[in-house]
Amino acid sequence: MLSVLIADVWKTTPFMALLILAALQMLPKDCYEAAEVDGIHPVKVFFKVTLPLIKPAFMVAVIFRLLDALRVFDLIYVLTSN
Repeated sequence: MLSVLIADVWKTTPFMALLILAALQMLPKDCYEAAEVDGIHPVKVFFKVTLPLIKPAFMVAVIFRLLDALRVFDLIYVLTSN
């Protein structure tokens, strides 16, 4: 069963990374400039600025991953005996 989990993660990680990378590249720079001027700690900027801005793209990625996980029957059938 561990081999099924590893193979599934190996198969879908690049797609998820590309979706999140695309969301991160579309973030506006002015929000980060304003946070830097205000002197906000980088960790707080991540949780209060970055995560809320990428939440829609992240939710799309999670939905795609959920749909992909539901159709993983063929991988389990091939990697296990039944």
